[in-house]
Amino acid sequence: MQVTFVTRRQCSLCDRGQARLDRVAGLLGIDVEVVDVDDDGALRDEFGGRVPVVLGAGGRVIDEGRLSASRLAAGLLAERLRADRGTPGGN
Repeated sequence: MQVTFVTRRQCSLCDRGQARLDRVAGLLGIDVEVVDVDDDGALRDEFGGRVPVVLGAGGRVIDEGRLSASRLAAGLLAERLRADRGTPGGN
């Protein structure tokens, strides 16, 4: 299972958020794909002013801004449950 971390170069909030996400995702066995918001026009349009952002299946926002270990854990566990049930979009 994988989530996407939307970041930006020279963003200290993003650096701290990625470290937190890597720790929580690592404990849960979840892979993290890192993408730079400025390298993708569609991502920049949607998330350019909101980085860092963690996206689950179907682009679902798990957490953004000042990433919280507890929100990340809850969101990543929910993503894991959806994936285990075979419902990538949720519901």
